[in-house]
Amino acid sequence: MENEFRFASKEEQLKRANAFLVLGYLMFFAVILAIMWVFLAMGVRSMGLTMIITILVVLFAVILLVLSKVMGTSTKLKYTVLPFTCIISFFVGIAFNQGFVQLLGLFPLIGCILFYDRNYMRICNIVYGIIEIVVCFFKIWGNQNLENGSPVDQVFVTIVYFILMLLINLVTNVASKFNNDTLGQVSAEKDKIQKMMEDVMSVAGEVRNGTEHAMDIINTLDTYVAHTYGRYPVALV
Repeated sequence: MENEFRFASKEEQLKRANAFLVLGYLMFFAVILAIMWVFLAMGVRSMGLTMIITILVVLFAVILLVLSKVMGTSTKLKYTVLPFTCIISFFVGIAFNQGFVQLLGLFPLIGCILFYDRNYMRICNIVYGIIEIVVCFFKIWGNQNLENGSPVDQVFVTIVYFILMLLINLVTNVASKFNNDTLGQVSAEKDKIQKMMEDVMSVAGEVRNGTEHAMDIINTLDTYVAHTYGRYPVALV
């Protein structure tokens, strides 16, 4: 029975949600490393930038795995590792003119839907939004690494970024609402059953008291009859 309803436990839910969070980060890091080294091989990126990003990614990945072991059932893990995405997203967003690279930073955020944490999503929306606006501003202001070399295309990449963040936020809100309503219904049903059981026990207690009272009356009558007529008309056990 415990295995059947394993994820009814809050601890098990957090453990699985944190596992998805870690998976999202590792996928994000793996794609970033692949892009960096492929572009280095193509001669598009320098060895210095590639090594800097690689060292940061490997360092963050190691820290992430250690923290996931220590904070596997903690709600604070997602807050602790949030700067990892911010730092990597900022650097690769500035360095690449491919718009999809900027969207990769949303990978870890998708797994966070499982936390049903709307406050965390609001924080992410603000932080991610600021980073994306700063990246877009620097690219247009410096007129380099623009999407297709066009400021207009770069602005549309930023718009798509915000639309995806909005969708993730909306999904989180709906999932949180579903979760809260389900838990509320379960709690209400539990209270209803508890009230029903209390009523049943109350009725059973009244029936028992009534039965005992009736037996007392019968015993009194039998005693009266015995004293009056010298015998018990009813055999009592």
